[in-house]
Amino acid sequence: AYSAVVNGGVLNRPQIVERIEDRRGRVVQEFPRAQVGRVFSRKTCDTTREILKGVVERGTGRRARIDGWTVGGKTGTARKLIGGRYSDKHHYASFVGFAPVEFPRAVALISVDDPKGAYYGGTVAAPSVGRLLSRTMASMDVPRSEPSLAGVPRGGGAGRGR
Repeated sequence: AYSAVVNGGVLNRPQIVERIEDRRGRVVQEFPRAQVGRVFSRKTCDTTREILKGVVERGTGRRARIDGWTVGGKTGTARKLIGGRYSDKHHYASFVGFAPVEFPRAVALISVDDPKGAYYGGTVAAPSVGRLLSRTMASMDVPRSEPSLAGVPRGGGAGRGR
């Protein structure tokens, strides 16, 4: 569902494998995407992507920043329901992010069940999503979308200095 928000509004049927390649990189079998249909207007998606970019640039998702690519996303922090009551000591911390904002190529979600110590999504999950997206962008050879964010707290990871 999150992919539909960032891809321009089209919901695709979930799939894990896009293609199988042999050792030489030749495609052995492909699995085409199946579209379910349009669920959001392109204008709504463009606006939402910009808002989610702001979450990472100026808001609670700053720790998902990565060198070279713009990231958008949303933090989540929720108290767990234990014994019919919301706990003050047990939480879910999550972050869902995508990159690059201008032409999204990947979406990642990390949710931590009952983190110890810090429990906010922006603190616990956002850095890991940043590292995952950084490595994904580098491995997919996605062109960089912005100058280096040297000196800025971020998720970091592979792809820096390339």
